[in-house]
Amino acid sequence: MERTWPKRIMVLIIGLLLVCVVLPMLVDTMLPPAEGTLVPDVAPGQRFRSEWEGLEQTVVAVTPDQVQCTVVLDPHAPGPPAHSHLTFDEHFVVQEGTLSLERDGRTQHIGPGGTVTIPRGAVHRIHNATARRVVLVGDPQLGMYPPSFGGALAELYAFVDERPEHQHPPAILLKIAAMGDAFDSWLPGPPIAVQRMMRRVLRPYARLFGQARMRAFGVPTTMGS
Repeated sequence: MERTWPKRIMVLIIGLLLVCVVLPMLVDTMLPPAEGTLVPDVAPGQRFRSEWEGLEQTVVAVTPDQVQCTVVLDPHAPGPPAHSHLTFDEHFVVQEGTLSLERDGRTQHIGPGGTVTIPRGAVHRIHNATARRVVLVGDPQLGMYPPSFGGALAELYAFVDERPEHQHPPAILLKIAAMGDAFDSWLPGPPIAVQRMMRRVLRPYARLFGQARMRAFGVPTTMGS
């Protein structure tokens, strides 16, 4: 009799995995989200702000491959958490103020005119340690990041600032999962393959609980307004 309990427990674990992981992923694969429903398109003149990170981005130009934008960090803005990108390099110029850039375990302070290139795979974090705003502009030739990532940023900012609880798990994890690889931002520590798998597992639940609904860009603002 005692020997049957390990088998029953194993069957229960396998059953839970099938119900909670495999079945939702199978349904999600068979009924994928419609194209264009994961992240919004970005267009010149659009602005998106993150109160959470203390910054605002304005889209200046968009090509099929790159977004050219201006980023303004508020005084003492914490900026985004440390992260890396898998598929693109970041290129920008400090136009105003002094930017703090954490990379490779050390912090650089970059003033006006300073150019920054962050290669894909490099863990980094930008923030503003001063009492004056910092203005960054994307490299005019290379842009700042791909359009899909710009749309993902706009969508995440709108979601996180919608409600305080959206800043924390599980809400923020489900939202990131809903956007898939369009949100090409990865935390240091866990292997990217593991983070990718977690997004894949969570995406059906994001769709189920409404985190896949797009929130960004009600009415686009115009430049200079």
